[in-house]
Amino acid sequence: MATDVLGRLVDNAVRHGMAERVKARLAITETQQLVIDVEDPTPQFLAFGAAVQGDTGRGLWEAKRLGARVVWFLRNDAGKTVRATLAPGPGPLPARLPPPSA
Repeated sequence: MATDVLGRLVDNAVRHGMAERVKARLAITETQQLVIDVEDPTPQFLAFGAAVQGDTGRGLWEAKRLGARVVWFLRNDAGKTVRATLAPGPGPLPARLPPPSA
C-alpha cells in the first residue's frame, strides 16, 4: 500500500509538477505513522481539492482511497511538497530492519 501511494505522488509530480527530478522523503513518526513527502518545482496546486476527490485525475484520489491523508504546502526555496500520511499497519514495526539479502 505505501509503495502504491508513493508511486501515485511521484507520478503526479512528474506529470503535473513539470519535474524532471523529484525528491521523496519517507519517515516514521513517534505514533508509527508513515509520512511520504514528494517535492516538485511548481509552486501551486490549482485544483488540489478536486484532485483528492477524483474530479481532475485519479492519482491523489487513489492515494486517499488507499488510506492516505493527503495535503500540500509551499516550500521556502520555491516549489511545493505533497505529503501523504498513512496510519500504522497491524503489529509493531521491527526495532531494526534486517540486512538486505545478498
